[in-house]
Amino acid sequence: MKINNASVLFALILLTVGSYFFSEESGASGNLAFLILFVLLKVLLVVIYFMELKVAHLAWLAVLSLMLIVYAGFVFSLN
Repeated sequence: MKINNASVLFALILLTVGSYFFSEESGASGNLAFLILFVLLKVLLVVIYFMELKVAHLAWLAVLSLMLIVYAGFVFSLN
């Protein structure tokens, strides 16, 4: 099954709405893990589908994964 841009955009919108419900502004607290997960998924979707990294060399996906792991670790260490 081929994923088109409209379904990726719909997933990004759902992740954005979902991140609001896990934020502190909606009254939820202590859900940093879900927010970071949503951020990482959104970055992966944008980079892979809209920046066409899915057709790039595998090394770029490895670099992206490493950067996202470092980012998530840094944010968790601040909390």
